[in-house]
Amino acid sequence: MASAKQFPASVWPLFHLFLLLTGECLGLASAGPIVATFSEPTGNGGHRLQHLVVDKHSALVYVGGVNRLYQLSPELERQVTVETGPREDSPECPAVDCLGSVVKRLTDNVNKALVIDYTDTRLIACGTLYQGIHISVLLQRPVI
Repeated sequence: MASAKQFPASVWPLFHLFLLLTGECLGLASAGPIVATFSEPTGNGGHRLQHLVVDKHSALVYVGGVNRLYQLSPELERQVTVETGPREDSPECPAVDCLGSVVKRLTDNVNKALVIDYTDTRLIACGTLYQGIHISVLLQRPVI
């Protein structure tokens, strides 16, 4: 039996791109129409959105951004906004009980993780404030 020819590893990304483009040209890989969008309110300082999770039970959408958490309806209408920053913080502070002698400055909270814990019915959001300590919010539908 003849052995299969091995292609160099550098060929596979190009082959994958070829398949994607071919599928798009043939109409096999279409994303479909945009049915709803969400934009942050104007005048909020341009808080960047970082993470998104969808509750598999309620279809509510949770979005974590810089200094903000949003709860959106399944139609992407804003229901709740939670301000998570900026707050007084310092890299010299531990996660809790920072000494009063430590100089703190107003610091943005950049969302680093956003997870729904279905066992305890809560949203867990981790950010860059307070050494990455997380906040946990009980999901009481329809608001956080």
